[in-house]
Amino acid sequence: MALAAACHLRDAVSQVLAVINDESSELMPLFRDSGIAVTVCPNAQDGMGASLAWAVRASPQAQAWIIALADMPYVPPDLINQVAQTVRLPWDIAAPFNGDRRGHPVGFGSAYYASLSKLKGDRGANSVIQAHANHIHKLACNDNGIFIDIDTPESLQNFARKGRKD
Repeated sequence: MALAAACHLRDAVSQVLAVINDESSELMPLFRDSGIAVTVCPNAQDGMGASLAWAVRASPQAQAWIIALADMPYVPPDLINQVAQTVRLPWDIAAPFNGDRRGHPVGFGSAYYASLSKLKGDRGANSVIQAHANHIHKLACNDNGIFIDIDTPESLQNFARKGRKD
């Protein structure tokens, strides 16, 4: 599942960095064999924010960051590319929306380096999004893949057995 999500990202943008924790080391060769750079976040247990901050600090030269989640394998590469293409200026943020509901992935311009590199806890980049809501480019999207995450053993079994099921 994580590899499927990472491959969608790889198919959409030029550079991808997968962040894993110490307990997921078996993913490293899978990612590398698929052409995806990997880094181990030493404090991943502190939450998603710590992993995001680790990735941003590992790529300070980036003009933008697309935050995509490993448990969301149904986000199509063309949507990821659309998010990436929408982040043109340093203060841009782009995300798919279905009505008023925001999905994933979310793109951030380079002006957010300081904020993203200091994230902590399990809220991810929500604090940055909320603080800069007036900079968000809302991309209309009817694909439920922007909301579907695999959080239970049952949903993982469905993913493995059937693939996408909306």
